[in-house]
Amino acid sequence: MKLKIQIIILLSCLCITLQAHKNNMVTDADGNIYTTINIGNKEWLAENLKTTKYNDGISIPIVANDVEWKFLITPALCWFENDSSNLEKYGCLYNWYAVNTGNLCPAGWHVATEKNWANLEMALGIDTIDVQKNNWRGTNQGNMLKADTALWLNGILGDSTSFAMSGFKALPSGIRGINGGFDGMGGYTGWWAAITDNLSFAIYRKITSYGDIFKGSEEKRAGYSVRCVKNE
Repeated sequence: MKLKIQIIILLSCLCITLQAHKNNMVTDADGNIYTTINIGNKEWLAENLKTTKYNDGISIPIVANDVEWKFLITPALCWFENDSSNLEKYGCLYNWYAVNTGNLCPAGWHVATEKNWANLEMALGIDTIDVQKNNWRGTNQGNMLKADTALWLNGILGDSTSFAMSGFKALPSGIRGINGGFDGMGGYTGWWAAITDNLSFAIYRKITSYGDIFKGSEEKRAGYSVRCVKNE
C-alpha cells in the first residue's frame, strides 16, 4: 500500500510538471501548424517537424535516391520510404547537415539541444547522473513520451500507467540509415540533438517499444526526426 501511494504521488507531481499550453500554435515556413507542450521549463513542439523549407523560405533538398543520400555532406530531407503520405503523421526525416544550418525550425524556435533533451529527461524523472550517460537510461520515461498505442508494434504499451502522459506525442516514425535504407516504422523513433559528437557523428535520442530512452551518436548522414524548442 505504501508503494502504491508513493507511485500515485510521483505521477501526480509529474502531471503538475508536464502541463500543456492551451491553444498555443506555431506555424512553419510551409504553413504547417503545430501545437506545443510544456515539459519542465521549456516549450516544445508536440509533433515532429514537417517543413520542407528553412525559416527564410529557401527549400531544403528532398533526396529519395539511396546512393545519393549515402554520400551527402549537405542538407537534405525525406519521408519514410519516400512515401509522402507519411509526412503528415510522422513528419520529415532530416540529415544532421540540415539541422546544423540553424534555420530548420520556425522563427523564434531551435532544434532541441543536448541540454534541452537532458532537461526534458530530468523533468520526466531520470536522475542527474544517468541523464549524462550514453546507452539506455531511465525506466518508463520513453513511454511517457509516446502516443497512439495502435501504431506501436508492442500493443501492451497502452497498459502502462505512464503511457502518453507527457503530451509529447512521439510516434514510431522510423529512421533513414546512412546507406539510404529505411528502418523502424512501428518499432522506434529517433531525434537529433543540435550538437556534434565529432566531425562525422552527432548526438541523438531514440525510443522503442520498451520504456527507457537511448542516447547515442550517429553518423550525420542518417535521417532522423526533429523536435523544436522555443527560444528563451
